[in-house]
Amino acid sequence: MKQQSSEHFEISHFIR
Repeated sequence: MKQQSSEHFEISHFIR
């Protein structure tokens, strides 16, 4: 479940 969180975090930062 940590991998999913990491992916979402990276995408969120990139979209920001």
